[in-house]
Amino acid sequence: MTALVRKVFGFSVASLLVSSTVLAAPLASDPKPESAPPRVTDFALLDQKGDFHQLSRYGYQKAVVVMSYDANCATDKQAIAAFDRMRKNFEGKNVSFVLMDSKLKQDRDTVRDAALKANIDFPILMDRTQLVAESLGIQNSGSVVVLDPEGPQLLYRGPAQDQVAKVLDAKLSGKSEAAKLMPVQGCPLEFPAKKMQTANVPDYAKDIVPIVENNCVMCHHDGGIGPWSMSNYAMMKGFSPMIRE
Repeated sequence: MTALVRKVFGFSVASLLVSSTVLAAPLASDPKPESAPPRVTDFALLDQKGDFHQLSRYGYQKAVVVMSYDANCATDKQAIAAFDRMRKNFEGKNVSFVLMDSKLKQDRDTVRDAALKANIDFPILMDRTQLVAESLGIQNSGSVVVLDPEGPQLLYRGPAQDQVAKVLDAKLSGKSEAAKLMPVQGCPLEFPAKKMQTANVPDYAKDIVPIVENNCVMCHHDGGIGPWSMSNYAMMKGFSPMIRE
């Protein structure tokens, strides 16, 4: 199922007739310093307790702060301590703080037990397919991303340091600034599916079009029960963010 999701939703739909191998991602390229914060795709994940979290459901908040977490990474303990201090500093200011585990083959019960032993009371989102980490450009544990759920937009990606507080203060004061992107010295995340796709990029006409034909167009055609028709390149490209979601 994960392979099917990656094939259908991990690639920008180009045309049912023309071959293309363009990989779609919410953050196709990092913004230049003078550019506006890039949009991100809405996502939904379960946490270590089985509770449901969706970015768009945090729309009542001013910001959502997510830190990539690896229970086996020694440097993450210090990062979590800094992350917890941030949470306390912004308590009552409509900012939510969550962790996200994007390691493959992670068992939710194991993550929950490890969090209890370490006295971690943050929700830990289980990114088992790594699609959220990929889409947010996270490459190391300890990476912090600040998201504006209303956009949704990326406001910051980098380490858990004072820069995060500055980004949040700017957001709470209503200032619009370019996204701040900084390197992180954490434990690296491995993305085997991404490496495999990069080494052997699927052909759109040969690999993707049959999936669309066999699973989508029976409803998404003129007069069909689908709300829009997958009839041409322009239509498919316009709805590609929804298809990915």
